[in-house]
Amino acid sequence: MFTWHFFWSRIHIITAWIASCTTIRLFVIIKSLVAFLFKRKNSALVPSVLTVILSYKCNCSCIMCQKNSKDKNVYTPDPQDINIDKFQNLIDQYGRYLSVVKLHGGEPLFYKNFDRIIDILDDAKLKYTIITNGSLLTPDISEKILKNCLLVSISIDTIDPDLYGRIRVGGNLTNVLNNISSLTELKKKYNIKSPYINVCVTAFKYNLAGLKDVINFCAQAGIPTISVNEGWFYNT
Repeated sequence: MFTWHFFWSRIHIITAWIASCTTIRLFVIIKSLVAFLFKRKNSALVPSVLTVILSYKCNCSCIMCQKNSKDKNVYTPDPQDINIDKFQNLIDQYGRYLSVVKLHGGEPLFYKNFDRIIDILDDAKLKYTIITNGSLLTPDISEKILKNCLLVSISIDTIDPDLYGRIRVGGNLTNVLNNISSLTELKKKYNIKSPYINVCVTAFKYNLAGLKDVINFCAQAGIPTISVNEGWFYNT
């Protein structure tokens, strides 16, 4: 069900994004949209949105994550992290066309050159989003991403610490909640709306009943949106 919170949160995100858009970035978006609507084979020179997997490594071993699977798959043996120089060259060449860069993992904050990634995006005046487990979202990192980050999606499947630890093995719920609080306080300090926070829930039958508690937490913390995905075991 859509609520005014849903639309209001996205209005601010879109407004912040539009403020960073140049004429050429808007042209790429419009050209891509026209190509999609008229089912053209060729679109713009580059996509308007770039998704980058910085690293498949993570500081948690979540039970539902295919990157943690005991079976051999595309993620094993361990692939290399993204090369920072190649990323720099990519942004230098195509950054003026891009509207948003999505930083994914693994755990993107676990990537050893994460600070440099943010510096490169800031220098290119590029907006970006991050999906993270939140455990490494320290106050220093939070301060660094305030300038151009539109959205931080944080994975919290339950606010029961024991159950959280069984789902996100190696994670610490208290640490994650403290990091969210620090980011929220920084936004208040500088009187800014973004980065918005979204909570991602992976739903199993044994944590679904606690979804109401997650919703209540988000309401109290001023988090406007929650996304829920179905969870299943890769290793059993």
